[in-house]
Amino acid sequence: MPRRLSRTLALLLAGAALAGAGCADDVAPAIRVGDVTVSDGDLQEETDQFAGNEGILDPSTLTGFAPGARPADLLRQVIAQRIHFEIHGALFEEAGLELDESDVARAFEAAYGNPAQAERVMEGFEDEGFAEEYRRDVARMVLLQEELGTDYEAAVQEAYADADIEVSPRYGDWDAEAFQVVPATLGADRG
Repeated sequence: MPRRLSRTLALLLAGAALAGAGCADDVAPAIRVGDVTVSDGDLQEETDQFAGNEGILDPSTLTGFAPGARPADLLRQVIAQRIHFEIHGALFEEAGLELDESDVARAFEAAYGNPAQAERVMEGFEDEGFAEEYRRDVARMVLLQEELGTDYEAAVQEAYADADIEVSPRYGDWDAEAFQVVPATLGADRG
């Protein structure tokens, strides 16, 4: 008598085949902040940049994962960071600020505490274009904080409260109070 797969196993295998075929990217973005969307593929590429950067991430945190597989906590951190960058980028623009190369260099070094660490982080990225965009995103956050001074916290809090943020349930839920992505709560109200 031929052996039949359980319904659950068959569904899991079918889902894995669809995800492996790239169909999941067409369903919904991984992240949406207002009009900005980040696809699953872009999220994976961004996560890979951090996973391969020893200036940011201790490689031992990836021990035990299959090549290319990433811990859920790392994915959630990268998503939260991307959301933070988008929120800060919008506030930076609203404030009428501009990025000057000398300000970018100074702000990025300030964010990492010293020039040597900032350089190590930049050298750890495989994609130079990604590295430069990351450097500029970090600089926007620092420069915005410097510009707003004591008003920074209130402005950021208000921006998050007003923002329309969605995270695909594949990765977790957006916690609007903690400004982070938390493990998905299946069946719970996502409001």
